[in-house]
Amino acid sequence: SIFIVADSVEADSITGEWRTLRLDTIPTWRVELDGERWWVDQLGRLVRRESPFGVTVMMTPFDYASLAYRDTLRITGPEPRRPLAGVRTLAASGVTLDTTAAERWFRVGRVDGPAPPAAVAALAGGSLATRGDTLVISRQWRQGTEPAPAAYQLPEAVRRIQPDRLVPILDTALARASTLRDSVTGLTTWVTTRIARDSSAVRYRDPFLVLRDGSANPDGMARILVALADGAGLTARVVTGVAVTSGGLLGHAWVEFWTGAEWVPVDPWSGHVPASARLVRIAKGGLGRPFESFLRVGALRLEPITPGAR
Repeated sequence: SIFIVADSVEADSITGEWRTLRLDTIPTWRVELDGERWWVDQLGRLVRRESPFGVTVMMTPFDYASLAYRDTLRITGPEPRRPLAGVRTLAASGVTLDTTAAERWFRVGRVDGPAPPAAVAALAGGSLATRGDTLVISRQWRQGTEPAPAAYQLPEAVRRIQPDRLVPILDTALARASTLRDSVTGLTTWVTTRIARDSSAVRYRDPFLVLRDGSANPDGMARILVALADGAGLTARVVTGVAVTSGGLLGHAWVEFWTGAEWVPVDPWSGHVPASARLVRIAKGGLGRPFESFLRVGALRLEPITPGAR
């Protein structure tokens, strides 16, 4: 049989549906098995399936276009075979980030070509700066006296910890703190050393549940650090993005503190203050789980380059 399918599709921002741009025809073979009828294409992909009790399942235009894109990546050479950004997490990979470089440079693109200039420019802020298609990440600690941006709000997902649990923690974490950086380091160290790292956890948990269980994934550790910062009168927010490693771009969640000059990243999962220059913030808030990370950065490509290179 010959099926008419979508060769390419695009999202319609008004209707929220996928709209076909171009049609194509594909030959399929009908396979009958135990009363069912399957139609498969020459690559073995299921296009249509009919059950004897009235249920028919068909591949949608988006399904077919997505599979065709994935197949293309598989057969066009070794470079696109690298895992797409965000499909794995830093926690599950076991990779340890380094803090050896005060600054790292990356060329920003997509696996299928250059990245839109506006998308690259949107990455700038805090420790991240952009110059054309180049992203520069710095580990410097800049401090000032400016108030937090007016648009800042403590995320609703960050639940405040009960005072009877909060006060002893702050007394311990801030015992030797005399500066803002001391306070941030003390709070981060408390989370890193007192909350066990659980790389298998995938669901979100409130800070008081993290305290109860004594373990968390990067999302949970980031949220409890923000809750502690709020209790200490510091301004912090959860951010999500990717870690640039030799094994690909890995989804991750960490924290940014407002220092009176800019947002400075810290990573409670790794215990880094400031965080490694391999972390690229993509979103403010959200979760570092593979599903959410992939939706934001699935086609992102970050190529390490020599500082100053164009």
